[in-house]
Amino acid sequence: MANATARVPMATVPWGDDKIERTTQFATATIYYPGQMMALAGTQIAGGTVDHAADTAGLKFDGILAETDRVQVFGGDTAGRPVKIERPWRFAMAIAAAVAGDEGKAVYVVDNQTVGYSSVNAVLVGWVDQVLSSTLVLIRPFWSGVDQVNIAPSALANPRNLIDGGDFTVNPFQRGTSQAADIASTVTYGPDRFAFKGGASSTINWSQVADTTVPGFANSLKWQRKSGNANTAAFNMCQVLETADSIRCQGQKVTLSFWARTGANYSGGNLTVQLESGTGTNDTAANLFTASWAGQAHVINTTQALTSTMTRYSFTGTVPAGCTQLGVIFQWTPAGTAGSDDSIIINGIQLEVGAAETAFEHRDVEFELALCQRYFFQLNEPAAGIQVANGAPTGTNTQGYVFSLPTPMRAAPTVTVTVGSFKVVVDGAAAAAATGLTTGTGHTSTLVSLASTVTLSAAAHSILLQGGGGAGLIAASADF
Repeated sequence: MANATARVPMATVPWGDDKIERTTQFATATIYYPGQMMALAGTQIAGGTVDHAADTAGLKFDGILAETDRVQVFGGDTAGRPVKIERPWRFAMAIAAAVAGDEGKAVYVVDNQTVGYSSVNAVLVGWVDQVLSSTLVLIRPFWSGVDQVNIAPSALANPRNLIDGGDFTVNPFQRGTSQAADIASTVTYGPDRFAFKGGASSTINWSQVADTTVPGFANSLKWQRKSGNANTAAFNMCQVLETADSIRCQGQKVTLSFWARTGANYSGGNLTVQLESGTGTNDTAANLFTASWAGQAHVINTTQALTSTMTRYSFTGTVPAGCTQLGVIFQWTPAGTAGSDDSIIINGIQLEVGAAETAFEHRDVEFELALCQRYFFQLNEPAAGIQVANGAPTGTNTQGYVFSLPTPMRAAPTVTVTVGSFKVVVDGAAAAAATGLTTGTGHTSTLVSLASTVTLSAAAHSILLQGGGGAGLIAASADF
């Protein structure tokens, strides 16, 4: 539906003195029609001038044009026209498609006489109070407060978003900002908290890419099939929530939302979106992908057609009362042979308690890092001479080291070591290669142990593990 060219058929529910006097924009010829939606934008917000509501970045929905006749602004005007803007308690507005059960869903500006459940720029209008017909909804605008039944549980939660690292601007990307080796059928973690799996001959790649198409984000996640690959097994990406976080959703409506678009050579069909529940305790991503969780059932199981325009989508379901674990899965199935950009770009992944999505919860980068390091921590080998850990002799020509993790992990981690150029300094002598550097035993949720086999003198007392400027790393994983 396009912008109005006549009086907009709509109705309002007034609540007293609900009108604000504004001034329209000027210098561009336009006509404003009674009943249409109006918005503030950019300098307009400070200046109090209004223009047509539209799905445009930076706009803020302001209300309904309350004039009795159309208002015409001419191109030569040096100032706008005064207009009345009504801010009713509720109002009815056209929508492309609505069904019973949509009550509580957020609606956004599509054009100045139409709302929708998703849009490119998410200019919030309010929430559906009542579905009047398949093409008309009664809206509680955002200034009237949210739907307490459907929204309050999410609004009061801190944090609201149950997904970790779903903002790919502040996701720490501890494993790196791109995939080093192609992912096939082995479950492989990439950006913090997200795991991938394909078929035996798949070549899944992922990377953090610059993307400012959605205000509030600087980067997105590109998830793609390697150019030239002809395998058509399904591509999967998931995040498993631990039991302690999942339990709070028992018996409640939850909403999963995200922004996504397709790459230039996308070959897949609709994106499959699933939220799975289970009755086990901290089960694995591998079992989630194979539907092997105890009591595994769909909370959300749907598909969504994507376009080349970054758009926000949301889906709602009810979590079983006995749920003790939740996991989110995104899946697409490629076709033919991959081009150079056979991909999906995704961002702003949010799971919250409530029957409609709310504004994405942008969290402080330090807080997001701590959330992710509860599940995974990677120490990349530092420059030469930078100390990593203190050690002590544990036997003839053997050493043990312990260093503290920055955040207590959810469980004792699995530790892996890539030796690189790590060095050992014994009693202040020259740094020597960290011979036999490997994982130790007895890891805890706060401490990791290492071992080496550097030759020692009988009197050795001081042992330091240092970086050598190479590509070594120490990784501790308590992920699923």
